[in-house]
Formats: sequence, structure tokens, C-alpha cells
Amino acid sequence: MSQPAKHSFTIQDRWHLKLVAKRDEKWAAQAVMNDLAHQDHALFTKLCTIATETTFHVRRYPNHVFYSWPQHPIFQDYRTDPWPASRWPQAVLCIEIAKVLNL
Repeated sequence: MSQPAKHSFTIQDRWHLKLVAKRDEKWAAQAVMNDLAHQDHALFTKLCTIATETTFHVRRYPNHVFYSWPQHPIFQDYRTDPWPASRWPQAVLCIEIAKVLNL
């Protein structure tokens, strides 16, 4: 009898699965971070630490529209889409950091 294959999902894989279920990027990211806080606290802490070190480049457009881009050395060679607000939600930023670090 053969053993079933063990699947190791990356954070991005988990986020995509939650995104299909929740259909909202922010809530999917928050759900993944909640799971990660209980399953892998060390990784959760690492992502949150980098997120708190991140600053933002904010551009203001007419009609009070803001877009922001994260500024941190890990994003130097990685292009991110701007978030349509003056600040990124921490869970979304943590997912973006995980994508950059291939976690």
C-alpha cells in the first residue's frame, strides 16, 4: 500500500485557495495570516517584523485618491502593484512579503 503524497502549500497557494472562497483580497490575506499565527508562529512573526519595518511611498491623485507602494530593501528587485489607499493592510503586506521571499 502506498503512502499518500504530502503537499506543502506555499503562503501564496494558501492565499489563492482563500481568495477563491472569500473573493476578497484583504479578507483572504487576513484568513491566511490567522491560520499562520496558529500553525507557524515563527514565520508569522518574521513576516510581521518585516511589515513593521516597511515604509510607503504614497501618491495622491485628484478627487482624494491615494495609491501606495511598499518601500523596503526586499522590494528593490520586485515590482508590486500599488494598493488603492494611503497605507496597506498588514495582512496583505505580509502576503506580498511572502511572495517576494518565496515562502
